[in-house]
Amino acid sequence: LLLILWSSGGSLRRSPWPALAVLLWFGYGLVHAAAGNVHASREWDYACFWLYGHIAAAHQNIYDPAVFARFASPFTPSPEFRAAVLAVGFPYPPPTIGLFLPLGFIASVPAGLALWYAAQFAALIGAAWVLARALMPDDGWRGALLVLALVAALPASLMNVNNAQTNFMLLLLVA
Repeated sequence: LLLILWSSGGSLRRSPWPALAVLLWFGYGLVHAAAGNVHASREWDYACFWLYGHIAAAHQNIYDPAVFARFASPFTPSPEFRAAVLAVGFPYPPPTIGLFLPLGFIASVPAGLALWYAAQFAALIGAAWVLARALMPDDGWRGALLVLALVAALPASLMNVNNAQTNFMLLLLVA
């Protein structure tokens, strides 16, 4: 419906108001999910990222599962987390640790998670701007608002926020 309103010939053609309404509706859900996760942090995925960053900042071997068992103290990991993370070590290629290393200098999981979400939402806004400039160069900020509203409305965006994943950063990189 948003795209139909955007491209129709009526008075709402390229109007920012429908996109703003969609963004406010779904954006509230994304921010609410992020705030809930900061208040009561979940194990996945940020806890992994935080752990990776702390191990790297301590100059430990990020590929050694024994090191992970010693660094699991800020939270009580479930058996699934132990099997999938602590018993495996760092599952990504070596340059990826650069993304998680700054988290090693943040003492608490909630504080780090709040900064993580700020970086994720900034990446989402940046990606919307880059995509709008590439796909709708004549629409300026209105095009970016439309792209942002469309991405915020995707169910995958809520899943990304619920799990504190890296998808918004990857979207910016791809954009």
